[in-house]
Amino acid sequence: MLAWASTGVQVLSLSFARNGTWAQGYCQNPQNVNDPWCLVIQFASDTDVAIVAASGNNRMDVRFPAHDRRAVAVGGLDATLGFWDESPGNFVNCPFINGVQTGAECGSNFTLTVGFRRQEGTTPARTVRSTFYRGATWNLDLGCSDALGGGAANDGVGLCTGTSMSTPIMSGLLGMLRSINPLVRVGDPEDITAYGVRDVVAETTDRASLGLAWNAQLGYGRPDAGAAADRMLGRTRGLTVTNRVTPLFTLYSAATGAPTALGGATDFANVATPQNAMALIRYSVAAYTTATNPVAATNPTTPGYAAFPAEAAVPAPAPRANAYVMTTEYSPGPGLPTPIPLFLLDRERRWPLGCVPNTAGCLIYNRDFMLVASVQHLEQAAADGYLYRGRQGYIYPRCANEPACIPQGAQRMYRQCNTNDDDCAVFLENQRAAYQTAGYTAVYPAGSDPVLGYAYPNVDTDGDGLVDGLEYVAGINIADVDSDDDGANDAQEFPQGGVSFSDPCQGPNVTCTRVNDVLFANGFE
Repeated sequence: MLAWASTGVQVLSLSFARNGTWAQGYCQNPQNVNDPWCLVIQFASDTDVAIVAASGNNRMDVRFPAHDRRAVAVGGLDATLGFWDESPGNFVNCPFINGVQTGAECGSNFTLTVGFRRQEGTTPARTVRSTFYRGATWNLDLGCSDALGGGAANDGVGLCTGTSMSTPIMSGLLGMLRSINPLVRVGDPEDITAYGVRDVVAETTDRASLGLAWNAQLGYGRPDAGAAADRMLGRTRGLTVTNRVTPLFTLYSAATGAPTALGGATDFANVATPQNAMALIRYSVAAYTTATNPVAATNPTTPGYAAFPAEAAVPAPAPRANAYVMTTEYSPGPGLPTPIPLFLLDRERRWPLGCVPNTAGCLIYNRDFMLVASVQHLEQAAADGYLYRGRQGYIYPRCANEPACIPQGAQRMYRQCNTNDDDCAVFLENQRAAYQTAGYTAVYPAGSDPVLGYAYPNVDTDGDGLVDGLEYVAGINIADVDSDDDGANDAQEFPQGGVSFSDPCQGPNVTCTRVNDVLFANGFE
C-alpha cells in the first residue's frame, strides 16, 4: 500500500478477482476490517484514489474486490461490443482448464443475483491487443500470448481475453478524466451525495445517450470517452472549453541538520494533484508541508478547493498554491499559443556532497524536486541523477515580444536554484524578488533561460471562488460573480474543483469574454 500511496497515484487498476469466502459485503463484516485488502480499499477511499477492478470471467456474480461498492466493477464486451459470453447456457465453447471443461474463463461476470453488487460498466474483454513480455505466453487456452494477433512472435504485443483486459481500459479513461480536473472526487453512481468522475462516466455511456437504464450485464453501458471528457471540461456560451487550470501546490521541507534526525531537504516542491501533494506530506522522510514557506510573503490557499483528501484521524495541512497551470495540451483559443508540458523530476543525495552520515550538518535525506519544460532539459536532468516523476500540467511557452505577447492574466514562471541549499525552486513573477533575495539566483542547466514560460497567479478578482486563470481560459468575466446574470454564482455553474452542470455564459445578460469566440461554427469568417 505504501508503495503506491507514496507515488501519488489517482487510479488503481486491479485485474484480478477472488472467489470463495470473499463474498458480497466482505469488507463490511466487522471480522474483516483489518484484512489487508480491506485496509487498502479503505485507504484508497479516504485518500480519494479511484479503484477499478475486474468483475471476473466465470459468468457469475461480480467477484471481490470489484463487488466492493468503493470500486468500479468492470465487466467485459466481446469483439462485436456485445456482452462477452462465449457459450450462453452451456459450456460448449468454453476452454478446458487443467483438462476440465468447467465453464470458467468464457464469459464476463455480471449482477446475476438481484440485490448484489451492481455491474458499473463494460469495456472490451475479448481478443484485446495488449503488451506482453517479449515471447511470453500467459495462457494459450485463454488466447493470451505474445505469439497471437498477427504480429511477430517476439514483438511484445499480442492478444488476450478476460475482464483483466477490460479493467485497464476503464482505468485509463478515469486517469484521463482526472487529468482534466485533478480536483474532482472519485464519486459513486449509487450515491447522489458523492458526485465525481465515476458518475461522469456512467452518465455519458452509450446506454445513457439513448436514455436506457442500468442493465445487469452491461451496467451503465459502454463508456464514451469523448462525451465524458466534454463533461469534465465544461461548457461556456454553448461550446465545450478546451482547457482548464488547476493549482500547482507549493510544498516545503525544512532541513534540520541534526546528526541523528531524519532531517529535511531544504526543498521546494510543486505538484499538480492532491494525491501527489499528500504523498510528499505523509510519506516523504523529508517531511513536506504546505503550512511553511520561509521565502514568499504569501502562500495563498486555493479558492474552490478547501482540503486535501486524507484519513479522518490524520489531518492534512490546507492546500496552498501561488501558481495555476493548465490541464490539457490544447490552446484555450485563437491567438493563444499551444501549451507545453511541465515535467516533474527529483534527486536524492547527501548534502553537503561527500558529508559523513550521522555527523552534524550532514543531510542524508536531502532531496530536490524540480520542474522542467523541455525534453532537452529533461534529458540533462536525467543525466545529472534526477528521476522522472511524471507530467504536472501545462504552461504557455515563452514568446519573443514581451510583455505584449504574454497571455492576458498570466505571469512569467521561473526556475532558479540556491546552490547553498542544493535546491531549485519554481515561482512566478510576483514572487521573483523574494526568491532571488533568498539566494535562488542560479540557473539550471547552466546557461539556460530561467523563464520556463507563463502560468496564472492565484488571484480571484471578483471573489466568486474561481481564480482568474480559469475564468480567462474558459472565457468567464473575471470581474463579475454572475457573468450571465441568471442568479447563479459563476463558481456554482463552473466549479473549480467540481463538474460543471450549467453554462455560466448563457443567461439574460451575458458579460463573458470567451477567448475562443468564433464568427462561424467552423472557425472561418
